[in-house]
Amino acid sequence: MAPSPTDAAFERERVRTLRLLGISAFAGTLSIRVCDPMLPSLGAEFGRSPTDVSLVVTIFVIAYGLFSLVTGPLGDRRGKLAVMSVAALLAAAASLASVVPLGYGWLVAMRFIAGAAIGAIMPLGLAWIGDNISYTERPATLARFTAAATSGGVFGQATAGMFSDTLGWNITFLVPGLIFLCTGLMLRGPARRAPTPAAGTGGLAGVLAAYRAILVDPRSRALIIFVALEGALGYGAVAFIPSYLHLRHEIPLWQAGLIIGGFGIGGLLFAIVSRRLIGRLGERGLVAVGSTGLMLGLVGVVAMPVLAGAIAACLLLGFGFYMMHNTVQTRGTQLAPATRGIGLACMALALFSGQAVGVAGTAAAIDRIGYGAAIAGTGLLCAVLGAVITIWLRRNPPLMDR
Repeated sequence: MAPSPTDAAFERERVRTLRLLGISAFAGTLSIRVCDPMLPSLGAEFGRSPTDVSLVVTIFVIAYGLFSLVTGPLGDRRGKLAVMSVAALLAAAASLASVVPLGYGWLVAMRFIAGAAIGAIMPLGLAWIGDNISYTERPATLARFTAAATSGGVFGQATAGMFSDTLGWNITFLVPGLIFLCTGLMLRGPARRAPTPAAGTGGLAGVLAAYRAILVDPRSRALIIFVALEGALGYGAVAFIPSYLHLRHEIPLWQAGLIIGGFGIGGLLFAIVSRRLIGRLGERGLVAVGSTGLMLGLVGVVAMPVLAGAIAACLLLGFGFYMMHNTVQTRGTQLAPATRGIGLACMALALFSGQAVGVAGTAAAIDRIGYGAAIAGTGLLCAVLGAVITIWLRRNPPLMDR
């Protein structure tokens, strides 16, 4: 039977909203990664060392994690798209203001505001998908959403380096600023047409009770720990691969940075074939195969004697990581179906906290045992984590709320 005009209009609205969420995710991850390659330029601009100006990266991550805990419940109460629209416009304002080089303190302040705003966009985008896409269709949808975010990270690192060496580091912020401005305005229509959310958590006491309900639930705690460990092991090792390739193969850092870009390209390749793999392997198969690919990628970066082998290993590394992470992320949308904004805020904070701890832990391991042993050892730990998650998935089938 042909769909009714109302059904067809609803589907068009949903597809349009998903596209806007993908564009927002692209701009969000672009903003997260955009300062990484420009640290030497910022140091020269403000008369500081690159390590000193790395505060522009750290302050963004801190704001992202902290404010996601605030905007998550706000999205549950006021409407996820409505909060995302305002947050995108705020991120646009902060990004465009960063173009004006008024001083180092000004840039740090604008990065803090941008991080706080984007801390609403990414988790609430995932929560909206959880609210509006059935569980069976959700993994493939989340894979495309993640692919858009991953593309933003790759694009951000590439354009930031290019602009820093040509037009100037500050021009780089025009790109996410203009994207956020457009998507923030375009999200206002779907936000107005979205159903009014239920009363929600009912004030501070209700919000705290909702967070407590998630943290005391064993299934929710397990997923939060899994995503934190994914961030720690995966991103912790990835952060040091460019330095390792630079030292071992004696290549410039910019070339090493391009090679680790294969991590993001591997994630894009997974998104392209995700629907087919999800249908064939299922959740447990995705984690088992993905964690194996993650292990082989990390070990391969170290073991391959030629640079071409390291390039292939980085592609496998990204493919395996996103294969495993997408499954855990899909389960994460089920943490608290009635308050998904809060549930995804917990996941976002866990992922970013895991990354911070993982980078520090990998750095300490490198100081003790060297780059190769630390990176390869992390790969073996990833295989162990994959085995644990696979066993947990078998014992804990998904809660089918839709």
